[in-house]
Amino acid sequence: MIELKQRVMFLDKMHLFNGLKEEQLSGIGQKMIEREFSTGNVIFKGGDKPDGFYMIYKGRVKVTRPRDVGEDFLAWLAPGDYFGEEALFENRNRSATITAMENCTLFFLSRDEFEKLLARYEVLKPNFRVAIKSRKLARSTRFKWLGKNEVIYFIARRHKLRLYQALVTWSCLWRSLATLFLGVVTAATTPYALAVVALVGILGWGFGMPLIGATIITSSPISVSSGWRR
Repeated sequence: MIELKQRVMFLDKMHLFNGLKEEQLSGIGQKMIEREFSTGNVIFKGGDKPDGFYMIYKGRVKVTRPRDVGEDFLAWLAPGDYFGEEALFENRNRSATITAMENCTLFFLSRDEFEKLLARYEVLKPNFRVAIKSRKLARSTRFKWLGKNEVIYFIARRHKLRLYQALVTWSCLWRSLATLFLGVVTAATTPYALAVVALVGILGWGFGMPLIGATIITSSPISVSSGWRR
């Protein structure tokens, strides 16, 4: 049996449980049930009623979506990953099939314990909602650079105003620099003064906020973080 200290360390590394203290994680760790699955065992199938929430402590599983003929591969999940939360949150049947591809040790929270957990710790609900929305967006977007062993946990979309701000900032910056250069070359006071005022305004408006377009956190058997930013 996995000791409570190891369970707490495991939970503490998961972004889903951000905001909880060690003693709170300890309480959750005591509720978790260890489940063992051998290679090739099906943990649950698409269409099944949700029985609970799963976290992978050891081993690797494959996520597939059943079709009329065959199945679609969705993802590999490794230690530190989790599954089963979408059906619980949305109160529906399972949409995917999970198969153990190695001998696996999973931590399991029954549906009843999962609902009690969210009722007791409201701070966790936004964490789960963001994770669910990010995974759905990732599945619909199909990022070409995402490796087959990587799973997206979090995607932050930039607000349209921020995108407009970034585009306008750079456009105006170049125009102001051109005006400033013209003022220096011609020794004219007005273009020079206008350019200085414009530069101050642009720098204050455009660079007062970080130009982060999207933040994407992924996971693989070796943890990976990916994203693009200024």
